[in-house]
Amino acid sequence: MQEYDKYEFEIQGTALTRYNGNKPQVTVPQGVTQIGYNAFSGCSGLAEVIIPDSVTQIGYSAFKGCSALEKVIIPNSVKAICDDAFRGCALLDGVILPESLAELGRWAFTGCKSLTKIDFPASLKKLGFSAFSNCENLKSVTTDCNIAIIDDDVFSGCSSLEEICIPDGVTSVGKWAFKGCASLSRISLPQGLLSLGDGAFKDCAALNEIVLPRSVHSIGEWTFSGCTALESIFLPASVSTVGMCAFSGCGDLAVNCEVKKPLFGLPKKWNKSWLGGSSSLKVFWGVKN
Repeated sequence: MQEYDKYEFEIQGTALTRYNGNKPQVTVPQGVTQIGYNAFSGCSGLAEVIIPDSVTQIGYSAFKGCSALEKVIIPNSVKAICDDAFRGCALLDGVILPESLAELGRWAFTGCKSLTKIDFPASLKKLGFSAFSNCENLKSVTTDCNIAIIDDDVFSGCSSLEEICIPDGVTSVGKWAFKGCASLSRISLPQGLLSLGDGAFKDCAALNEIVLPRSVHSIGEWTFSGCTALESIFLPASVSTVGMCAFSGCGDLAVNCEVKKPLFGLPKKWNKSWLGGSSSLKVFWGVKN
């Protein structure tokens, strides 16, 4: 362990448990392997942090509410960024996720309003609930990673996000995952995707292009509700379940269904209110694509 000021840093074993200083720039001592729960939480004057390559985990709420934090250097040794780690760091930008990162926790960057770009490393296997929710200036996301699920609320409220490509291997897009992404105009979905959760793209008012792969079998409630720019969508025959109000408030949307309309009613697992009572939507059955 590198020598350090024992008042400024409280360290138990190799875990940094609390920072007591008031410096705007801080370098965590070499030899620390874990930045613990609430270690820097509420340090309102902290502007920059350098984390050494001995650290493998950034703990729960480690930098939560560091309202002046603009820059953090995360080394390639870090494997996990835990829940709430940088939540509410409203000035934080220029974050580079390390190539070693396997797990990104719930609410990890929620409310980081200055964050404009994020690149997921190929090592990432778990992306937690609401990890980037309400990052209202986040415009660019690169998803070259190995996650299987886009969890609930992950990008909800990211009103500046314009385009995203969901990586191969993802089988589910969670509830409200992109809710309120008002600038999102295009999204690419991979073959092998099975389900779209409730409200996954609700109020994505700029969304004008989406292609559902033939692997999709379930569309949840309110999934595309409020997608007013969407002019047409093709539902492949694989879609066996459509939830209530899945396409409500979608203006003059044309829904092209590959399946033929049953003689009576709707396909078995399609909610009778799947259109949300909209009279302007046009539905075509038995459409080939």
